[in-house]
This record gives sequence, C-alpha cells and structure tokens, in this order.
Amino acid sequence: MKHCNLLFQFILALIFFDLLSTLRVPQGKHVNVEKDDLRSKGIFGSLKSILEYLQLPQYRSLPAIKEMIKKYRKSLHIGKQLTDFLPGPRRRFIVIEGLYTSKRHAVAKLVARSLRGKHILNPFRKLAGVNTLPATYDTRRAYYSLTKYGIANLVPKLLALQPVVMERYWLDQAAFVIAKTFGENLPELDSGLYDWPSDLIKPDITFFINADNKSTEHSNLPNEISNFTLNILRVYDEYKKVMKIIEISSNQKLWDIVKEVLAQVRLLGPDVVTEIKKAQPIRLMD
Repeated sequence: MKHCNLLFQFILALIFFDLLSTLRVPQGKHVNVEKDDLRSKGIFGSLKSILEYLQLPQYRSLPAIKEMIKKYRKSLHIGKQLTDFLPGPRRRFIVIEGLYTSKRHAVAKLVARSLRGKHILNPFRKLAGVNTLPATYDTRRAYYSLTKYGIANLVPKLLALQPVVMERYWLDQAAFVIAKTFGENLPELDSGLYDWPSDLIKPDITFFINADNKSTEHSNLPNEISNFTLNILRVYDEYKKVMKIIEISSNQKLWDIVKEVLAQVRLLGPDVVTEIKKAQPIRLMD
C-alpha cells in the first residue's frame, strides 16, 4: 500500500510539472482602459506626466517628494556633463530583465564583464537614496518611474566609452505595475499602456529571463509559481507583441544563459554611429 501511495504521488508530480509548462498559455479577458485614465492608476508614460503628478498641491510640499526631485535634478546636472559631446560612435545599450533577482543579477554582471562594459542595477545607487519613500502607493510608483529617467540621463556618455548592461529598466517597473493593477484581465494592446515612452532612451536589445518550475526564490513552497508571477509573465507576452524582447529560459546553467545573451548581442554587429537627440527641457518645481 505504501508503495502504491508513493507511485501515485510520483505520477501527480509528473502531471504538475507538465502543466507548469502550459500555465502561461491561458490569458484572462482583456479590458478596455482609456489612455487618460492610466495616470490615475499610477501608470506614467512620460517624464512630463510623472513630474506633473509630483507637483500636485497635495504632494509637492512633502519632504520625500522634494528629495525625489532633488535626486532627479542631480541626475540632470550629471547628465548635462555626460551628454555634452559631439555625436559619434557609441557602444551597445543592453537591458536584462528577469523575475528571479539572483539569476538576473549574476547574468548581467557576467555579461558586462565579458563585454568589458558598465553594469548598472536600477535604481542606481547614486540616484536612489531617498531617506523615506512616499507614503502612498501611487507616489511610490512615480518615484520608481522617475528613477528610470534619472539613470537614462547618464547612459549616453557611458555608451561613448563602453557597453552598458542594465538591470531593471523600464519594462521591469511597467510589467510590475500592470500585473499589480489589472491581474489576469490585461488591457488591450491599443490602450497605450504597452507603448515605450517616447522621451526615454531605448536599449539596443532587451532580454527577459523567464520563470522556471524549479526556482524557489520567490516562494516558500518548492516548485510553485505564484499567480502574481504568472500575471507578470502574461504582461511580458503582451509586450512581445509590440516590441522585440528576447526571452531566455532560466532552466539552464548560468554560463549557458550568459553565452546565449552574448551570442545575441554579437548578432547586432559592430558598434553603431548615432546622434543623441536632446529632449525638450521640462520645468521642474522650484
């Protein structure tokens, strides 16, 4: 009898692992979302919308908000120095996203080392140090969105010297917010929610290290992928319909992932020549 129970449990485990590979396929119902309603949900599609939100009367005098703006001003000051150069050859801007922090971080560091590039974990240490995050959920979302623009101010000059390999750029924050806000019922593709901000520097290539059925980094229960993780995976599936994202299985050895990333980067060809476009200045609060 004992052997029968063990056999039964083994068969159930096999069925469970087989189903995990198909968990990403079912999609919830799509919902209609007005583009003007996005900011009310804490979703910001431009630097202007972030700053306008932070300058609302109920927020602009808060110490945490003032400190956030001060940090962003600092990035602008550094950014002005770093981007004040003639257009010319630049190196590759590579973004690596992923659900599991330790694996994504290890891959990004090894890729940067292999390319002799600059590894950046976002929020960048020099720009992220506010003493107290804002109290409300939406203002915290605005803060994290603002850090993406802060680090983007530093990227162009760095690219003149070496490749940049960045973790947790725009898609990391956007996917989290969309999954948290809408759950299984994601907005339609034409909602404007999946548009890359027109005033934010785009990476040359984006990698997404997906979830596997053996990681326990985000769960106390082994071999389980949470519903929230599945929702984030669904969001990335939507993003892949409107932009190029190279998805890589995390269910392989670390160096195999690194080799796959490097192979894709090499397919881009040699360093490119580009002109850094200067964005229109946006007035900050006094």
